[in-house]
Amino acid sequence: MTATTTYDFRDGNGKVPAHLHINPDGSVGGWIAETATVEDTVHVGKQARIYGHAKVLNKTKLYGRSQIFGHAKVSGNVVLHSDSKIYDNANISGWVTFSCKAQAYGKARLIGKTRVFDYAKIYGNALVLDNSWIYGDAHVYGKAEVKGNSQIYGEARILGKAIILGNSKVYKDIILKKDEVYRDYVTL
Repeated sequence: MTATTTYDFRDGNGKVPAHLHINPDGSVGGWIAETATVEDTVHVGKQARIYGHAKVLNKTKLYGRSQIFGHAKVSGNVVLHSDSKIYDNANISGWVTFSCKAQAYGKARLIGKTRVFDYAKIYGNALVLDNSWIYGDAHVYGKAEVKGNSQIYGEARILGKAIILGNSKVYKDIILKKDEVYRDYVTL
């Protein structure tokens, strides 16, 4: 860790105590607020930022202008690329990959080997597990759950207490919001 100075994360708090992260390979990474918890095993790219009271653990890697902030907790082998963001109280663990402008926030939980990319958003109390892919401009929110090898993409909206299981594919502008289980569901 280098000497503490201040940095403005542009979150409305002005300049706060922060430092540049030293990556496991010895390279100098991006800015970390002193209020955040970041393990030495984490890689933070030069333009990436971690702030607020975020906890970033294990072998997490941030590249591009990715950000983790608020009270988010990220652990495992999570990788963030480009302009992706994890914030609020989101909890991400496992082999999760974020890229482009993908976001997870609220109390969203992503666990396992999951990919979230393009402009996809996971928020509210949503749960995404296993080998699920969320991409395009898809949104998963409320108390919705996506499990198995499901793919949610296009402008699909999964919300309420909908549960998507199996090898489901939901795409286009489909909205699934009922308190129902969709197993091996495919929209045409």
